[in-house]
Amino acid sequence: MPSLEIRKERILETAGRLFMSYGFKRVSMDEIARGAGVGKGTVYQLFESKEELMLSVVDYFSVKVASAAAEILSDGTLPPIVKLQEFLKVVSSRLSALRTEALSELEVNFPTAYIKIQQKRQQIIFGNLTDLLRQGKQAGVYDPELDEILAAHVVIGAIDHISNPEVLRSFRCLPEQLFQNILLIILKGCITPEYREKLRGITERGN
Repeated sequence: MPSLEIRKERILETAGRLFMSYGFKRVSMDEIARGAGVGKGTVYQLFESKEELMLSVVDYFSVKVASAAAEILSDGTLPPIVKLQEFLKVVSSRLSALRTEALSELEVNFPTAYIKIQQKRQQIIFGNLTDLLRQGKQAGVYDPELDEILAAHVVIGAIDHISNPEVLRSFRCLPEQLFQNILLIILKGCITPEYREKLRGITERGN
């Protein structure tokens, strides 16, 4: 039998997938237990309630994204634009699975978890985006007059819109490809003229 820690991770992964797809209210602990391949008693052994499990799911996925982001930011071998691309790939892999309807339903039925998601999102996505853009300015890639805070808001706003299921369905490509195109459009207005000619080759290597 798998260790309790492995079963806990299975439960968190399964709960996250179900909550993001169908919403907090519609998913039962029985469904989570079945999906994770464990008994319902094991779920309640680790999490006292569905509410506690939901909050643990937010923490679990936040740590995974933050860890991946830290690894990308600390990689001195990657050019700034490739770092930005790799970070957006990590973000897109999570956002593309989160249905807008599920997030809206969570805001109504479990506002504490909704607020926590927004706080983590601000902390991880916005914070890392501003750091990445600041690194690019220091490296002479982005315009020195670029407001990295405003630029990060613009990128997040574009990603939020594209992540809407109805918008995604209107395009015939993967979310990661859409996010890369968003990045290309935005960066053309951020980078220095000297670096602009290098952009096409760098983005092609990043893909």
